[in-house]
Amino acid sequence: PPRKKQKEGVMRLQADCDNSGVIRFELDQISTLNHNVRFSPVVEVGGVPWRVRVRKNQETQNFTLLVQLESIAAPKNPFTFDVEAQFILIHSDESKSFSVTRKKTFHRYQQTMNGFCRCWIKIMQEKEGFIKEDKIIVETRFTISGKTSIRDSSVLDFSDPSEPSNDVALVIDGEKIYVNKGILAVYSPVLKTMFFGDFAEKNKMEIEMKDIVREEFVELLHVIYPSCKKITNDSMKYLLKLGDRFDIAYVLDRVEDFLIYWAEMEKKEKLELADQYKLIRLKQFINDSAITAVTRIESQPRFDFTDPSELSHDLALVIDGQKIYVNKGILAVHSPVFDTMFFGAFSEKDKEEIELKDIVREEFIDFLHVIYPSCKTITNDSAEYLLDLGDRFMIANVMNRVEDFLIFPSIMANKRKLRLANHYRLFKLQ
Repeated sequence: PPRKKQKEGVMRLQADCDNSGVIRFELDQISTLNHNVRFSPVVEVGGVPWRVRVRKNQETQNFTLLVQLESIAAPKNPFTFDVEAQFILIHSDESKSFSVTRKKTFHRYQQTMNGFCRCWIKIMQEKEGFIKEDKIIVETRFTISGKTSIRDSSVLDFSDPSEPSNDVALVIDGEKIYVNKGILAVYSPVLKTMFFGDFAEKNKMEIEMKDIVREEFVELLHVIYPSCKKITNDSMKYLLKLGDRFDIAYVLDRVEDFLIYWAEMEKKEKLELADQYKLIRLKQFINDSAITAVTRIESQPRFDFTDPSELSHDLALVIDGQKIYVNKGILAVHSPVFDTMFFGAFSEKDKEEIELKDIVREEFIDFLHVIYPSCKTITNDSAEYLLDLGDRFMIANVMNRVEDFLIFPSIMANKRKLRLANHYRLFKLQ
């Protein structure tokens, strides 16, 4: 049966099936509506978050009610798809409701579909039948089809002991989870100390972890690794708890994003989480302040790829005659090219040093900073060579992050952006 939820400002949110849904949005105090947009809560349809936008719009000398459907914050693995939507302004006699049907192909970041514009003066007259007690109801019924995944990722299986990049088994609730120590170490200073510090666990092939629910820890791994699994309303609280316990800034930031844009939770509860876990951007959002680009920079690891003494490094890449030290596991889980190079039937498999040709050393270091959870940012100068390296080594995460950077306003000319979009198949940017 359709899923129904009761929320403030919404009569009903429901999804008829995985690829279609209905957002019925009740707006009160409509007479005070201005150019500021009012948003419905978010509903997920077809793996994509959606909401309705409503605002008072001025066209020449006339005011209209503008209603739009919007896909928000592109999913980790973006899609292109066709959308057919029916926009309805509900009349007191529903047989007299106004409706219009639109079609559009969505293939970029945060895209909107215009629904309808209706004369403001007519809507505000009760005799017209659309307004009652200073309230109107807008309903949007929509279906998506022709969905094509772009740079898709797979769900990882941490119960598989045969994965060659894994080098330790974590025993939780009596069951083993197989991971790569280096990957966890670059995200978590707590786990780095456990795996590489002067502790009894340092040289063990199996490490027992207590006071943890196995399924919850697996979900934590899916956030750290490049997996297509998502944070959900059910997982967000224990992910915050685990992210805080193991001091993983990356996980806390990702859950904070979820709480800002998608979580179905009362503001009071969000504020409690923001205070408990120091989620600054979430607190700004709750207080209707401008959200700044705040990250936990003080907690983000600093990576020196020229330092051979870093314990999580297990391989030297030789570029332009100089060595760069990396962890094979973290490169392998992001790149099928590196996975084959390091763990396949090639001569490089057992080497402690591997030469990479036709690469600029400084550019490759910037490339590593995008793969690793580093606080270093993408720039207009680095975007193009990062795309080139991401494409060469087939790293979806790099391609997606650079594409997101290019989508937001920058000094790069649109003509150059379009060239990059066409060359590297950046469908969101197009």
